[in-house]
Amino acid sequence: MAMISEFVTNPAGTRFPTIMLEDRQGFVRSLRPNRRVVRFELDIFGHPLRIGISFADRPAELAELVPMARQITDRITRLITRNLNFSGRKIACQKGCAHCCYYLIAVSTAEAFCISNAIFALGAQKRRMLIRACCIAGRNTIASIAQNPTTGQDTDQMDTLQNLSDWYSNLSLRCPFLADDCCQIYEYRPLVCREYFVLESSKPCAGDCADSSRRVNIPVSIAEILAETCCKLQGADNTVILPLAIPYAYDNPDDARRTFPAETLVRTFVETLCDNIYQNISNVEMTSFQL
Repeated sequence: MAMISEFVTNPAGTRFPTIMLEDRQGFVRSLRPNRRVVRFELDIFGHPLRIGISFADRPAELAELVPMARQITDRITRLITRNLNFSGRKIACQKGCAHCCYYLIAVSTAEAFCISNAIFALGAQKRRMLIRACCIAGRNTIASIAQNPTTGQDTDQMDTLQNLSDWYSNLSLRCPFLADDCCQIYEYRPLVCREYFVLESSKPCAGDCADSSRRVNIPVSIAEILAETCCKLQGADNTVILPLAIPYAYDNPDDARRTFPAETLVRTFVETLCDNIYQNISNVEMTSFQL
């Protein structure tokens, strides 16, 4: 199953995503003055982060929120990384360190669709390899749950998703997208992976990724914001564990192709961000929100 996102195209042939971050130079606005923009500012540990989300007046799929969400996440993590470097603290995460890739993570339905789209757009050999790895990982995960029925019980009463991740790590099942300790979909990796950093040394991660004293605090999780946005738009919590992302997308083509007005997608995302900030995070402020 392969789906291509719709784009707005100017007369010169330049293509723009239906939903995207506003470029600082105003190039897109000059070519497409009818595009609308939601602008707001985040305060990340005293550093202002100005963001504008540009969108066209046309329908869009859930997956089209993901590239914009990735860009916001990358801006936040770059700012945090720079702040840590100035304070002399070292981030241990680097290429070849894959301890956290043996923990179970969940992705929003939008990310499941987007990752599936990206994989089906790859060359035939790599596409087959990744799909096969996902199928094996999915079967092993389901089989392990079947052999341990208590794992699937009372999940609503778990303290955190970390409990499930700890159980999964004991199975020694690696992420289906990991090969030779390198991510095979690094450009399209989940938001939660982009938000995860540890300080000083990665060695303890092999035994416990839950050491909160070493984890870098991300003041606002865009992964959580996007997951909640999808729940609101779809009317249900359909969060997907990563090994089942491709099967989920394949089994739910109608949901993958379902469209919403781009304004509805953007408004829901930004309003969810506002609610999360005001209710849960004191050191991040939304200083302006206009459309």
